Amino acid sequence: MTQARPLIQWQPLAAADRYRIQLESRVPEGRVLNRIDSVVTATQFTPPADLTDSRAAVKLLVTAVCENEPASVTEQAAWFYVDRAPACPAIEKISFANPGRVEWTRHANAIHYEVTFNAYPQGRIVAGGKTTATTYALPVGVEPLLVSVRPRCDTALGPAAYGFLPAAR
Repeated sequence: MTQARPLIQWQPLAAADRYRIQLESRVPEGRVLNRIDSVVTATQFTPPADLTDSRAAVKLLVTAVCENEPASVTEQAAWFYVDRAPACPAIEKISFANPGRVEWTRHANAIHYEVTFNAYPQGRIVAGGKTTATTYALPVGVEPLLVSVRPRCDTALGPAAYGFLPAAR
């Protein structure tokens, strides 16, 4: 779902006079973004705050509270995902056709590109930076190279695309 504050609805339980709602939204890596613990009398609930500004996994627990039957508790648990991040897929093609430069295809939603050069096979970063262009100068005197290019779109960083420049013969 793409709504930051979705309407959550459930079927009523005849004996219930109120429902306890417990929500926890987390980023995919695990950091908690928002915890909500509330009691409502209706069979629907809209979070009072955004569950995320980008992506989140949301755990929901609805507990029916029955005034006349205190020992009878019915719980329903569910998970759902909220994805409000703008689309920012990887770029499609990296090439080294222009001597001394790496080039790639323009991404329609990109604000800029993050370029990183790693010495191969050691993996250490030897150069990099940001650019709004679709070309970047190669570091001088370092070959072979593994090049990664990531588009930045609005608030999201897209996945890296990779290119390999072998050592000159």
